[in-house]
Amino acid sequence: MNVEMNCITLRYLVENKRAEMIQLTKHYMLTSLEVIRISQELDNLLNMLRKCE
Repeated sequence: MNVEMNCITLRYLVENKRAEMIQLTKHYMLTSLEVIRISQELDNLLNMLRKCE
């Protein structure tokens, strides 16, 4: 049950980080440090989610 909750939490975090990145790209270029930082955070979350599933 705990692993399942972690996977659900990770999916939620991934979706929030994705939405955050989309919002940032409306204000900054894709190569801006802000967008790159969020993109790297999203990559890390996706890697963790891949291990979870």
